[in-house]
Amino acid sequence: MTLSPDTLGMIITLFTFMASGIGGVAALLAHHMKRIDARFDTVDARLTRVESELVDVKITIARLEGPQRRFQQL
Repeated sequence: MTLSPDTLGMIITLFTFMASGIGGVAALLAHHMKRIDARFDTVDARLTRVESELVDVKITIARLEGPQRRFQQL
């Protein structure tokens, strides 16, 4: 079975077109993943700041509600 040069050229062109399409989709997905990662990094930074402020508030409340300080008896 022989293939004509036109048929072989069409097959090669089809595979090339499919490879470039898949490469474009992969680049698009990579771009979106970078944007999503940047958003999560921003959210993580905000959560870390809020958590540290919450810990400070908890410490302050614990100091206010803690036991009364007593003088040491000799």
